[in-house]
Amino acid sequence: MIDVVVLLGVMAELSGLILLGLLLTKLHLLDEKGSSVLSTLVVHVFNPALIISSVCAGGLQGEGDVVIEAIICGIILYILLVLIAIVIYLKSKSSKEEISICKMILIFSNTAFVGYPILRALYGDFAVFVFSLMHLPFNILIFTYGRSLLQKGTHQKMTMKDIFSIGTISSIVALIIYFGNIPIPAQVADFFSILGDACVPLSMIVIGVSLAHASWKNVLKCKAINTVVVLRLILLPILIAVITLPLPISSFNRELLVISGALPAGSMIVVLAKEYKANDGLASAGVFLTTLLSVITIPVMLGILL
Repeated sequence: MIDVVVLLGVMAELSGLILLGLLLTKLHLLDEKGSSVLSTLVVHVFNPALIISSVCAGGLQGEGDVVIEAIICGIILYILLVLIAIVIYLKSKSSKEEISICKMILIFSNTAFVGYPILRALYGDFAVFVFSLMHLPFNILIFTYGRSLLQKGTHQKMTMKDIFSIGTISSIVALIIYFGNIPIPAQVADFFSILGDACVPLSMIVIGVSLAHASWKNVLKCKAINTVVVLRLILLPILIAVITLPLPISSFNRELLVISGALPAGSMIVVLAKEYKANDGLASAGVFLTTLLSVITIPVMLGILL
């Protein structure tokens, strides 16, 4: 069970860091170029370090069943998310492009920039490790199904680099360390721990900078986004909670699944939308609104459901 008071405290701290990103932008101490550099560092250095450091302490081998269960749950989760998105927009009268973006907003959440900081604060490092394994299907699905939704006549093959991103590789390395019960020298563990510690504040500051540069005018024009924001932040965690309730899985993995459903939309949606010229304005609006409102909806939904 999640302690609501602790959760509110965590969200307050993360919100403060987001506001710091906004403030730094308004004071011209950080711009989009600097934010892009920080974002790259978070994705390629600090997030992977956080995942690896989560298993460096050792003494976690007794939770092997939970880890294997998380991997299976992750596969089922993404199959479920795709089916939910298809059913919801089966008879939609919106344009094909709008439907594609909305489906991606429902399926792909911000597991790294928002999920990891929340889980680390609520559960500790081990939860980050388990969560990263649960979302291993993310990279494969976003570069296959996600791309197929956005492509307009041209087809780009998924490369090994797409599948084996630094996030995937760090999760696999952590998995090997965990099941191999490989002893990690204290100095190496401390090194990864220090790098991992930088992940939380920098992730939130980057989000703050992104919100500072968002166009409110464009966001308010996107009528199609209002429905999908409600679906993403409210309906989805409820559906996942209801579906997983009777399943024979650990309460820990069930909570991670519900948290997955409560997270805002992932920033990779905007990146791919820009790449394929598929209404990146709508994608940006979805990511922006879900991120902004998740500060309120995450503690409310998790407080009710968990």
